[in-house]
Amino acid sequence: TFDYEGKGLPYNEWEIRLKVAIKADGSFKNKYKPFDCYINIKEKRKKERLEWLLNNNNIKYEILDGVEGYSVYKFTYLDNEKTYTKEWYNCTKEQYKIIYDEIFYWDGDFKYKDRFFTTIKSDADFIQFVGTSLGYRCSIQIKDRTGQINKIKSNNKSYIRKSIDYVVNFTKRTLISLCSDSREDHTKTPITKYKTLDGYKYCFTVPSGMLVLRRNNCIFITGNCGKTASTKALLDMLDEYN
Repeated sequence: TFDYEGKGLPYNEWEIRLKVAIKADGSFKNKYKPFDCYINIKEKRKKERLEWLLNNNNIKYEILDGVEGYSVYKFTYLDNEKTYTKEWYNCTKEQYKIIYDEIFYWDGDFKYKDRFFTTIKSDADFIQFVGTSLGYRCSIQIKDRTGQINKIKSNNKSYIRKSIDYVVNFTKRTLISLCSDSREDHTKTPITKYKTLDGYKYCFTVPSGMLVLRRNNCIFITGNCGKTASTKALLDMLDEYN
């Protein structure tokens, strides 16, 4: 993981929390101000949470009857932003903590608080960035279910999935291993040797000695060379004994 924070966005805690809720479950029917926001939810805890956030933001709202236990919350809002744009990468550390805490009330695993779900890849990338900057090891799991038929239990109707699901996984575990693509196959992931065009291998350095990289939706930290760090650690241990 890495330690990062920006200069901050001009929003207080309650504004940020409401924006997280809107990005998860909100919709806008008009393209110009004033924007009418609609949030259609069924779970009691979500209804209570939304009313709490709206009251803390001093926003008046009306509740419309939805179908099959749903309630539609309608209110006027200052913008119609539905995704995490590049400006959100400029949050402070405290703002990142607020976002991380709030996502589990809406598009996250509310019970275990270890997963975030979205169909928008850029949102998955941002939430992964948030988690990693707060000390969580995060990866993105892609579930392509386009074309699959899904049946709704409440009304016994079916529809064809048209979107790809992205799941951001959070963990505090620090140890990893090379595993196989299949859980049934316990062999390690094969490492394929790469032959350079000129036959030489090149090494480069950066001022910090560390690089933050991402490959296959996984963020990892790599150093310039492992020998220097391990040798220094060994010498420090010898100094302590001497």
